[in-house]
Amino acid sequence: MFEIPYDQIERIRKMESTYDTALVLLEQAESDPAVLQELQNVIEPLREYYDGLYWMSDFEEDEAGRLPADLKRGVLSEDGLYDLLERYSELLWETILDPDGQAQYESLCEDLEDYILENLEDRPEAATDRPVLKCALRSARIRPSGPLEEADIAEEGIFAAPLWDAEDAAPMMLAEPRSLDDAIRNLDKSFMELVFSFADARGLTDVEVQKRAHLDRKAFSKLKCGTTKNPSKATALALAVALELNLDDTRDLLSRAGLALSPCSKQDLIVQYFIEKEAYDLNMINIALYDHGEQPIGGGLFEMSPDK
Repeated sequence: MFEIPYDQIERIRKMESTYDTALVLLEQAESDPAVLQELQNVIEPLREYYDGLYWMSDFEEDEAGRLPADLKRGVLSEDGLYDLLERYSELLWETILDPDGQAQYESLCEDLEDYILENLEDRPEAATDRPVLKCALRSARIRPSGPLEEADIAEEGIFAAPLWDAEDAAPMMLAEPRSLDDAIRNLDKSFMELVFSFADARGLTDVEVQKRAHLDRKAFSKLKCGTTKNPSKATALALAVALELNLDDTRDLLSRAGLALSPCSKQDLIVQYFIEKEAYDLNMINIALYDHGEQPIGGGLFEMSPDK
């Protein structure tokens, strides 16, 4: 008789408990968006489980009738977990973006999939995964009729920080493209020195830069004071977006921290796409990253839509 490993049973039990908690929190979040932050911590392990190999393995064992009859396993239902993750993604989208932002996001989503497929290097033929499909589904507002097959779809948690008041962030003046003299003067500047140079050119204060990048004050202060010598790529990209840098200036800024945009990184390509489109809404970028199974940039902070 075939015996299911103990660790597999324990994994299913753990995911089932997490799934039950997520269902309760999701229902609460429908009427209280503040619960989204708590829900995020519960959703993330479920998404990793579903997008990885374990869910499919457990699902196949269930389909073959090998799991104990008394084992509670709603998390393995064909539609249950998928629908939960989709509704959470939709709730983020509805809550964080205003109607104009939603329309812009849908428009950007239409080209984003092709951009990733055309530019992502060192990928297998079935390059996209379940999260990539979510973005396209949101734009089309449809749900696949059957189960998804793997071949058919080839630092902090997102939105985990406290909310901030959009009124604190002043409108930013657009800077003129840098001249050759400006570029030469900036050659010897460190990462943060260049950040402040760009901020000064745009009339932004340190606090405004920190908030636009969705960074908490402590992390930003460490960068400013030099306690943290170089930022993570997620932080560096968030600062580039906050400063509304073009692609050349973004590459320049990243290089000061020993970083570079990689054509092998889906996260980098998504951020690069939004920069090329001059779409500098960090909420929107982080939703796109979430939809594609990528980690957010910045501290995960999000601003609530003003009409919510």
